[in-house]
Amino acid sequence: MRRKTKRTEEVVIDLRKHVATVRNGFVRYFVLKALTEKPMSGSQIIVKIEEKTRGAWKPTFSSVCGVLSRLRQDDYIVEMPTEDAYLKPYSLTEEGENFLKS
Repeated sequence: MRRKTKRTEEVVIDLRKHVATVRNGFVRYFVLKALTEKPMSGSQIIVKIEEKTRGAWKPTFSSVCGVLSRLRQDDYIVEMPTEDAYLKPYSLTEEGENFLKS
């Protein structure tokens, strides 16, 4: 699908057709990239990914939670303390930043 902008013409990939083929590494990259901006919860990360893809793709909560769990095990992220029992913000560790840069 092509969409014209004021500056240039850009090609926008319609990810809705390819959601079933999105690999876990793709989700992991977007999660780590989102956490470079600020600490976020899983639901905030989902919204950020949806914004970055211009609404073309919204990952499921379970896929993001699975990635967050794995990233915590690998010490790439850490859960931030909060008083809200339902909101678990995560922050990128130095090891996570190094992994994203490599």
